[in-house]
Amino acid sequence: MKNLLLTTITVYQKFFAPAFHQLLGIKSACRSNPTCTVYAKQVITEYGAGKGLLMSLRRILNCQPYFSI
Repeated sequence: MKNLLLTTITVYQKFFAPAFHQLLGIKSACRSNPTCTVYAKQVITEYGAGKGLLMSLRRILNCQPYFSI
């Protein structure tokens, strides 16, 4: 499960995120450093799939990168 989540995040970073940024006309949508996807990879690697996914979702919901343009 952990590897599946990490692979999904990597695919999102390489293919979907650039498309969203281009469609929305912005250079970077994330206000946090590190970005939400980098943070998600770090916590999933460190805490495992369950807790890491919950921590990632909480951060993404707090950030709301595509809804506060």
